[in-house]
Amino acid sequence: MMEAASRGWEDGVTRTQRASTLGDIDALKLSNVLTTNIATSSFFKNLSKLDSNPDDDIHPDDKFNRLKLLLKPDEFVKLGYPLPMPGFKGGRYKDFVFTSDNYKEVTSRSPMFGMDCEMCLTSINKLELASISVVNEKLECIYHTLVLPYNKVVNYLTKFSGITKDMLQTVTKRLENVQKDLQKLLPPDAILVGHGLCNDFNATKIMHPYVIDSAEIYKVSGRHSKTSSLKTLSKMFLNLKIQIYGSGGHDPTEDASASLQLVQWKLKHDETYGNMLMGWVPPTDSYYDWEKMCPSKSDEKAVDSKQERKDSSKISTEKAIGPFRRTDKYIFQELEHCNLAVITTARCFKNYLPILPTLSNIPLMEVLSGNKQVSQRARDFVPNSRLTFIHMEMGIKLSQCPNKATRHRQLRKLDKRLHRIHKAAIPKSIHVYVFSGSSLNVPFEKHSNGFVLVGIKDLPFKT
Repeated sequence: MMEAASRGWEDGVTRTQRASTLGDIDALKLSNVLTTNIATSSFFKNLSKLDSNPDDDIHPDDKFNRLKLLLKPDEFVKLGYPLPMPGFKGGRYKDFVFTSDNYKEVTSRSPMFGMDCEMCLTSINKLELASISVVNEKLECIYHTLVLPYNKVVNYLTKFSGITKDMLQTVTKRLENVQKDLQKLLPPDAILVGHGLCNDFNATKIMHPYVIDSAEIYKVSGRHSKTSSLKTLSKMFLNLKIQIYGSGGHDPTEDASASLQLVQWKLKHDETYGNMLMGWVPPTDSYYDWEKMCPSKSDEKAVDSKQERKDSSKISTEKAIGPFRRTDKYIFQELEHCNLAVITTARCFKNYLPILPTLSNIPLMEVLSGNKQVSQRARDFVPNSRLTFIHMEMGIKLSQCPNKATRHRQLRKLDKRLHRIHKAAIPKSIHVYVFSGSSLNVPFEKHSNGFVLVGIKDLPFKT
C-alpha cells in the first residue's frame, strides 16, 4: 500500500516540486497544480468519490453527512499536511509512515477519533513529539502515552505542552513505537479529528487521508486565513472551558476531546453552521441566546444559570440612569439594516480588497484621488446614507509639514471638511472617519499612528 500510495503522486507532483524551488509559487497555485493528480492518486482515490455517498445513509448521530467536513486534497496542500511526495522516503518525509497498509473507502458511518499531541523543542531546533492522546466518539481516551524524543530536549515548553523534565525521566517509548501503536489502533477507514492537525501529523510523522480539521470548519472571523483557537471555539460553541491550567500547560486528552466535540456539535446542525464564509450568521439578539445554543452541562446548572441571569438583568435595569437603559440588543443589529457607503482614496482602497469577498452585503464603494475629493463626495453621500465610512490618509501629509504652524493649518482644514460632512448628514445617521497610520514596513522613526472618529448626527437625547 505504501508503494501504491506514493506511486500515484509521482507524475503530478514532480513538476510542481521543480517549480516550487523558484520560490514564487504560493500554496494556492501549488494546490491548483496538484489537485487533479492528487484526487486520482492511490492515497486519495476514495476521497474523489465522496459525492457518490448518499446523504440518506448518514450516521444516526449526525444531521448531515460527516464526509462533507473532510479536508479535500487541495486543502491538504494549502494547510501543509504531510503528503507522499515523490522520493519522500529519502527526503523530509523519510521517517513518515502511513496509518494503514490498506485503507478502506471512507463512508458516512466511518468512526471519528480525536487526536492531539504536545511537543518539546530539541537540540536540532525542531519540535519533537513528547505526548499524544486519542479519544473515540464517546469521548473516551483510548490511547495516551508520553514519548521520549531522540534528541536532547532544550526547552520543555511546559507553559504550552504541560511536559516537564521529571515526566520524561523514566519514559522509554519512542516515536516509532507510537507509529506502530496508531497503525494497530486505527481502523483503515478512520477519520482523524483535531485542531490544526497538520502539526500533530508532522510531530508523529504519519500520513492519513481522512481528516476533519476543527480549525477549518469553524470560521467566525469572516476571513479565510484567520483561524480561531481551540480554547475560543470551545467556550463559544460548547460552553466548555479548556486550557485553564495556566503555566501548567495543555492536556492533550482534553484538547483531543474538545476538537472532536466541536465536530460532533457542528454535525448536529448543518454544513454552514459556525462558518461565516458559508453564510452562517451568529445569534445577535443577546449574549444569552448564544449561551442557549451551547450544550448545557446539566439541567440543574442550567436552571441556576438562568436564575442568575434573571437577577443580573434586574440589577442592571435598576441601576440605569437618565435616558440610558440596559438592552440585550447590539448596535450591530441596527447597523445590519443600514445602507452602507464607503468613500476612500485609491491608496486606502487596497486595504479593502481582501475583505470585500467575505461580506454578505457589499457596501457602495466610491474611490477618489485625494482627501479633498473624498470629503466633497462624502457631502453628497451622507444625506442618503445611514452609515458612512470616510477613509482618508493624513500621516504622509502631516509628516511633510515643515513646522508646527503648517501642521495646525492642515488640521484646521480637515476640521472644516468634517464639519461640512456632518452638517449635510441626515438626523440619527452614523459617520465613521478612518485615518490610516503608516505601514509596519516603515522605519520606526517614521511611524505614524492611525485613528478613528465616530459621529452621530442629532442624538435623540442630551449628553
